[in-house]
Amino acid sequence: MTRFRRAVLSAMIGIAVLLLSQEPSLAHEGRGIINVEPAEPTAAGSVRYVLRLVWENDQHAALNATVTATPIAPTGATSTPVVLTASDQDGRYQGVVTFPTSGSWTVRFTAVTPVASTEVTQEVQLPTATTTTVVGPATTTAEPVVPSPAGQQAATDSADDSGPPLALLGAVLVVLLVGAGALFRRRPPA
Repeated sequence: MTRFRRAVLSAMIGIAVLLLSQEPSLAHEGRGIINVEPAEPTAAGSVRYVLRLVWENDQHAALNATVTATPIAPTGATSTPVVLTASDQDGRYQGVVTFPTSGSWTVRFTAVTPVASTEVTQEVQLPTATTTTVVGPATTTAEPVVPSPAGQQAATDSADDSGPPLALLGAVLVVLLVGAGALFRRRPPA
């Protein structure tokens, strides 16, 4: 084998190894967006919330995030945050929030990695001795709350990226094999 052929083959193998060993892209950086779906009353003073968390830069689902719902009383007193659990691979999280008193409550949804926050208003009417519970629908009251720059962290979440697409890797492999075959094909003597 000539030196030229060895050099070309080495370069082709190096390119193939580089492409196949690439880490997932860093497309998931920065802030997130929380979209709260319509709330569902579950019991007296309890509401089931479902939200979808996506990365702001590419709208991909944000998986494996820590998401909480914090009820804030009409008086401004903050209750214990409820940790929401992942419900699918499309960035949905869900949980039940219990309101101890009637009134116009605020529910603050907060996510970490990506950083995101939004609030909804929840009208709660607890039953008296002879009435039934009426829990009104959640309504979005504001744009996402922007945390202070000191509290922000650049985040990388690659849970739904697995590196270069398989079709691209397959095509590169075919090109490399065809190229290697052409380099090493014996030519009949002239």
